[in-house]
Amino acid sequence: MQKQYVDCLKVYIDNAKSIGELKIFDWINAQLVKLSINGKKEDDPKFKELKSAIVDNTMKLAELSIELLIKLFDQWYVNDKKSEIIAKLEPNPEFQYRYIEKLLKDKNSQFNTIDDAFDTNTSRNPKAMTNVEIKQDLSNLLMLHFDLLIKLNKKNEILKNLQKRKNYYPIDECIKKCIDNHIVDCGIYLYKSIGDYSKAMELTLSELKKGFDELYTTK
Repeated sequence: MQKQYVDCLKVYIDNAKSIGELKIFDWINAQLVKLSINGKKEDDPKFKELKSAIVDNTMKLAELSIELLIKLFDQWYVNDKKSEIIAKLEPNPEFQYRYIEKLLKDKNSQFNTIDDAFDTNTSRNPKAMTNVEIKQDLSNLLMLHFDLLIKLNKKNEILKNLQKRKNYYPIDECIKKCIDNHIVDCGIYLYKSIGDYSKAMELTLSELKKGFDELYTTK
């Protein structure tokens, strides 16, 4: 009985063209609702088996509809399997980026409130220690998002993200990535944010020199 849900999911995915992606996601949602009606869904082996099978087929479902898949994850995977889902989406950076964008939007409340915990002594305050771990988790997620923005050539969005959440980025690592990938405005912004105005000026002058050199070369 437990295996029939997984087998049905495979049949639906394999016949996606004839069934239609909307019907497939409707079916998945309907099964998850049905299995969760008893109120003990997390203890139900059939429920856990189906959720695991969905994650195992993340890329196939994403290729049918990344929008519907993200909605599905948002509803049924609130506190679990996020790292596994991110890893499953790695073959397609655009899909991975869109899922992480949704996670970051969902975490906005954490970004807005977590700093209060750092006003206390983290070695004495268990709650503050929890927030240290949360901050590290958010920092890791942001760096993956940062790398995807570079990879997908969405460099114009990087400065906006840095300005919004600069306290959560590892600054030295970001500066190196900005310089290596010629994202000069972000490198200058980060140097200024840590008070290193000489490095910010040096980077500005270096970029101006490069621009003049290119101008004279083309003449």
